Amino acid sequence: MATLGGRTRNVLIVTVDKDHNIESIHFLQNALKSLLECSTSND
Repeated sequence: MATLGGRTRNVLIVTVDKDHNIESIHFLQNALKSLLECSTSND
């Protein structure tokens, strides 16, 4: 997390291990995008 000029920036780094496939990563990406879209539309 970093702040600049009163704004906050969160960075999430996701890594893959041998037990997960690319579909799991795409599912996670889509879920996170959906959450971000909901939070920005409520502003």
